[in-house]
Amino acid sequence: MKNQVHQKQYKIGVLGATGTVSQRFIYLLAEHPFFAIRALGASSRSAGKPYSKAVNWKQTRPIPAVVREMVVHECAPKHFKDCVIVFLGLDADVTGDIGAFSSDPSPPPRPHTSHPFPVCLRPIQSTPSVVADLAVFSNAKNYRRDPHVPLIVPLVNTSHFSIIPQQQHLHAPPLREGFIVTNTNCSTTAVVVPLA
Repeated sequence: MKNQVHQKQYKIGVLGATGTVSQRFIYLLAEHPFFAIRALGASSRSAGKPYSKAVNWKQTRPIPAVVREMVVHECAPKHFKDCVIVFLGLDADVTGDIGAFSSDPSPPPRPHTSHPFPVCLRPIQSTPSVVADLAVFSNAKNYRRDPHVPLIVPLVNTSHFSIIPQQQHLHAPPLREGFIVTNTNCSTTAVVVPLA
């Protein structure tokens, strides 16, 4: 019998859970040994339904059992208080600009006083500290041009994660644990990986 090392599972949430991008997140994360899906967020028309009833599943394999009967919530911070990581598969139009991390090519001077998370994850009075502790990995284009948001192609530039402490420090008030990272679009990834 091989020795197995106990691995901590990070509690995660998926925003935009019924969309195609988030379906792929769920498909890949559902049985991952490092992650445990604890919250699914989507629009108000999906909220309150079991995931299997809320989603038009488009993946090649069936809906993972771990999320099949999980209730979908609206995208509000109180539903993600048990999570440490959120994967954001919302469309750019829904995600919107998020203050410090905006799609404006000439961001305002730092420090920023606006909250660095999508509108749907900005804190509400009952959960002011929830979002400041979330690691957000976004597939939306909204944050790609901010110089303090890592734009990651995993096989190419993981060293760019090193700007996260600066991102946290420059926010006013400074973020304790939370940060946001985004990925490139699919065509950029396809070009950059072979060139690396």
